[in-house]
Amino acid sequence: MSKLTFMPPILGLLLPVLVQGEPLSLSEALQKTLRDNREIKASASSVEAAKNTYDGAIGKYLPSIGLTAAYTHLNDDIVVDLSELRTAMIGSASTAATIANGPAAGAATSTALQNALPRFELPVQKQDFTVASVNLTQPLFTGGKITANKNAKEQLYKNSQTEEKETQSRILVSLVQQYFTVQLAAQVKSVRSEALSTLQEHQRIAAALLKQGQLSKAQKMKVDVAVADAENALSRAGRDESLARKVLANTLDREDTNFTLTTPLKITALKSVETYSKTAQEENYSLKQIKHKRELLAAKKTAARSEFMPTLALIGSYEVYEKDLTEVAPQWYAGLVLKMNLFNGLSDNNELKTISQEKTALDLFEGNAQSMVSIGVEKYYSEILNAREEYDTVQKTKDLAKESLRLNTVAFRNGFAKSTDVIDSQLQLTAVQLNELKALYDYNNNFVQLLKFSGHKDDLLEAYKN
Repeated sequence: MSKLTFMPPILGLLLPVLVQGEPLSLSEALQKTLRDNREIKASASSVEAAKNTYDGAIGKYLPSIGLTAAYTHLNDDIVVDLSELRTAMIGSASTAATIANGPAAGAATSTALQNALPRFELPVQKQDFTVASVNLTQPLFTGGKITANKNAKEQLYKNSQTEEKETQSRILVSLVQQYFTVQLAAQVKSVRSEALSTLQEHQRIAAALLKQGQLSKAQKMKVDVAVADAENALSRAGRDESLARKVLANTLDREDTNFTLTTPLKITALKSVETYSKTAQEENYSLKQIKHKRELLAAKKTAARSEFMPTLALIGSYEVYEKDLTEVAPQWYAGLVLKMNLFNGLSDNNELKTISQEKTALDLFEGNAQSMVSIGVEKYYSEILNAREEYDTVQKTKDLAKESLRLNTVAFRNGFAKSTDVIDSQLQLTAVQLNELKALYDYNNNFVQLLKFSGHKDDLLEAYKN
């Protein structure tokens, strides 16, 4: 029997796939996404907007100072009519003349005074005038309206910060999944390629043995079918990798998919489940938003109660410019203004009832959310442990599968094994290698989900820093 050469499969499946292109670590991809992602930038803008609104609410404690300028056109000049005084003066003089000199003298006196005296009208305000003044309003007591508004805007600002962190975590977790999906697809392709190479070598040996009459045609056909299946599997793996690369490139806002991923799938350090559970109750984004909602309702309640109280404000005004304004108008004034609503159809009372019902609903929702968060942490942690156990199990069987393939290949070459033994050994090794990759992917996928769920965004960046 002639000696035939067997080439063993290439090892090192868990190393980064070597493709020509720009090196790209997961840490670099994460930092680029934090810096350039449009949705993250939009959430940062929302935070700035909420911060400006909050600053504006604080400013309500300060006085309001404004400039008012007005030009006014009246339908006529404003005058004080003193004609009755003129008439009285003429009548008194005429009466005195009549008493002293007779009716003729009285009539003459009246006529003379009518002609001599002007119209008795005192001008007060011209028809057109212009005035400019500086006005001041300083709230002294609002029943808590200003404080309630400030507290509400503060909670909206904090909620926007929580939403920003949630957006960052969601996008970063998606990026990690896409990055490792490319790694998984590339390494699956490598496993399929090596399996095909092994089966093609087995096909070459089988063809030689068939020619020597040491192998049946049926066994050779089984080898050919196995090679065809391996070729199809490799083609599918290639398409999967190509698609995964396009998805990752789109997330990174890249036109090309020609990059080399340098961060391998690996087992990362895991803290105790108690650590994640405790942090999740404090930092889970949904629970933090519920807390903001609770504080917001408290602010709304304070504002609603303030509607039953009076408001008191200091007001003042100082005239800085006038043209044709009446002299009787003051140059400045200051005073207090008190306002209080007496009846508005019970809307304020109904608003308090609505807020109370919303708080009751929020209490019930929060209790359920806390339970779901605890369950979620346990779920992701359990999935991580399952993946780790699967990975450890695979390590024990991988060497056995490799040795089984080697022995069956040697035995087949020397006529002591069937072709199906080699095929089955290769399929078993391929399955073990794929299970190893899947365990690593599942571990990392559930790990980043756990970090997001428990509010450990910074730990996510730290875990894949290098």
